[in-house]
Amino acid sequence: MSLSRTMYKCASIRQFSRFSHAVYTPAAARATAGGCTTSLATIYCSPRTVSIVSLKMQRRSMSRLAAIMEQTKKHFKNKVLNPVDLSKPPPSIETIADFSNEDVVKQWKHESDARIGGESTASVTYEAGGHLSFEGNLSTAVPAGARIKQSGYCLLRSPSLVPSFFGEAFHDFSAYNGLELEVRGDGRVYICNIHTDGLQQEDLFQSAIYTRGGPLWQKVRIPFCDFLLTSLGYVQNEQAHMDLTAVKTVGILLADEVDGPFRLDIRSIKAVNLNDVVSTMEADAPKSR
Repeated sequence: MSLSRTMYKCASIRQFSRFSHAVYTPAAARATAGGCTTSLATIYCSPRTVSIVSLKMQRRSMSRLAAIMEQTKKHFKNKVLNPVDLSKPPPSIETIADFSNEDVVKQWKHESDARIGGESTASVTYEAGGHLSFEGNLSTAVPAGARIKQSGYCLLRSPSLVPSFFGEAFHDFSAYNGLELEVRGDGRVYICNIHTDGLQQEDLFQSAIYTRGGPLWQKVRIPFCDFLLTSLGYVQNEQAHMDLTAVKTVGILLADEVDGPFRLDIRSIKAVNLNDVVSTMEADAPKSR
């Protein structure tokens, strides 16, 4: 049976299911893989291909919906049925990530400038000793013909919290005044990132992490007052208040413009109350000779 080639413009892949005489082509494969669920796209496809694509999308949607429903139940239970007793002091420590759990390590995201055409590489692995290993190779080289003008970063980031029907979910660190990271570094200077709600996507609050080379672990404590508002890596002249009640993600960035391999081992990241808030920029910075 011959199929006549017909072109359809659809706003959603699900609309394809009502067409029965289209032809699947490589162009359709590329468009389908691109996820044209909201933009207008011209696609050729067969009914069988439509069924497979629709089924996969429905499964992803159902999985996402189930996660949102579970988060909604937790929100209702914690905020409505069991509200916080304000008469009790908050816990002195809130664990953001305990990397002795391999499942927690798998949830954290990593990327490098390779996604924009650079040559840096990064990976995240769970080590048997019970910690996360963030390692790779930093390269500031800009490939010939690349559209980017500069390169050289590797990034580690916490997963975003699953939203609920009550709205987007955030970390609330308002009961604390700093972060504590247990790390084993390579002597390089890393950056701690905090992304909060209400900012532009490229805006971050950042503070330096000075690591020691060698086999010993160290606890790096950073007061929240050390974090500076930056945009695309540049400190802003007009600083803004960091909303600790609406923290989206916490991350670690390497962008020290030093080509070569790097490795940072991390056991845990916690929100804490520091007894003596001392700027780590002054206390931990290398002394000039």
